[in-house]
Amino acid sequence: MQVDDFDISDDDHINDPIEVADATTFSIVFSPSGKIVTHKLRVRNKAAENNPTTPNQSDYDDVFNSPDNITKNNTGLFVQDDYDQLGYDEEQSRKKFKIYDSDKLKKMNKEERYTEYLEKIKFICLNPYTGEIVKKN
Repeated sequence: MQVDDFDISDDDHINDPIEVADATTFSIVFSPSGKIVTHKLRVRNKAAENNPTTPNQSDYDDVFNSPDNITKNNTGLFVQDDYDQLGYDEEQSRKKFKIYDSDKLKKMNKEERYTEYLEKIKFICLNPYTGEIVKKN
């Protein structure tokens, strides 16, 4: 079993912050006709600047920004995909995902995150033609 497209099949693959960041951030991309498509992508600030260091350089993007701008300048909500060393880099868009309790994951013994929690959560799959959640009976 894997968490999304990452090769997470045991606790050793999700026990450090970079692995957690990689596995818990994702994008879903739709074509103009509304179908789900998978592409390699990077999510960046609206100016599409690599590694902005001040709000001026990043056009004050209040959604995607650098770690410094988010923590020091209170500008942005999510770290853009320019920080490989933090687990935020180019990624494959998704067709399925799992919803989990982030507080529970953080409090768990990192050596048991997969076997005692993530492995037991079922994937939520998306219909590739409509983008709707596939309901399983």
